[in-house]
Amino acid sequence: MGVGKTGGTTTTISSTGVYYKVNANTTSNFTKGFTHSNGRLTKDGDGVNPFKLEGNIAFQGSNNDEIHVLFYKSGDAIPCSLGTKVISGSGKGDTIPFHCMTDMVDGDYIEVYVSNESGARDVTLENMNIMVTEL
Repeated sequence: MGVGKTGGTTTTISSTGVYYKVNANTTSNFTKGFTHSNGRLTKDGDGVNPFKLEGNIAFQGSNNDEIHVLFYKSGDAIPCSLGTKVISGSGKGDTIPFHCMTDMVDGDYIEVYVSNESGARDVTLENMNIMVTEL
């Protein structure tokens, strides 16, 4: 199951070190067992299931800003999914990989959040790909 987005949307970051939901009008590639809405994947079906969450994301932003990304499950951070990268001196971001494993029940949802650890400066999404695999 996966979703993706290619560039152009800005995520407003009002405070240093605070996580904000990535502003992304995602499109669904394949959502068996999930419902897709803008930037959110919601698990459908009964029972508790283990999943591997994998993401790759790239941002443009201010030179040398340290950017953090995390998966959130139903509004709570999944700390083990943390991915970090420093935006280059030219303002171009490299791809940030992030991943984890988590159990999900019917109605749980996954979203991607971003923080700027260097200052209250916005980031612009270049691309994002998310894959969710039932284990």
